[in-house]
Amino acid sequence: MLGVLWWCDTEPEFLPLSDITVIIGKNGVGKSTLFDVFGFLADALKFGVEEACDLCGRGGFEKLRSQGRNEGIGLEIYYRENKDTPPITYFICINVENSGRPFVEKECLLQHIDGQPSVFLMLSNGRGAALKEEGFCY
Repeated sequence: MLGVLWWCDTEPEFLPLSDITVIIGKNGVGKSTLFDVFGFLADALKFGVEEACDLCGRGGFEKLRSQGRNEGIGLEIYYRENKDTPPITYFICINVENSGRPFVEKECLLQHIDGQPSVFLMLSNGRGAALKEEGFCY
């Protein structure tokens, strides 16, 4: 199960996507942006964050940020194979160095087992830990 967080004037609400999901809305409200998130993440994994910001007409990091904002861009993806499997959450925050170059500020991959998060990857500013078969690798 893949889902999106939705909010407008209320608290964020998780909405699971069904086998067929239709996204509708006025021009300029973010429908294409919602789908480009997955393309952006794929490009970031394949080519790196800096190049992903420039690919597909994205226009660089500053253009990806919401107008007038100075903080990083955070993306969170929640995935669950089915109702009997523990959910997995992936979070990434991308920011920009003083030189203007985008970088991964934070990255986390965890699985919720019995309501408790089990961390598999936790990075901050290029340092952190990843879980391997024999334990955490720093």
